Amino acid sequence: MAVKVNLITMQNCGLCFRLKSLLKQKNVEFNEYPMESEEGLRILKKTQMRDFPIMEDEVGNVYSGRNAVIHAKGY
Repeated sequence: MAVKVNLITMQNCGLCFRLKSLLKQKNVEFNEYPMESEEGLRILKKTQMRDFPIMEDEVGNVYSGRNAVIHAKGY
């Protein structure tokens, strides 16, 4: 199965942990990037979002914070 989503996370982030757990439970593959990484900074710059986690789905839609968790429930 191909990677479906990209996650931008930060340390000690409860919502980040919840989102990763939910995606694993639903068998959705993902790449995780710390917010300080090159890919993390690229997505941050592109989206201008500052709530974590940030999730970019397979078609390029971007969700952040609680909206990312809510969207992931639909997988």
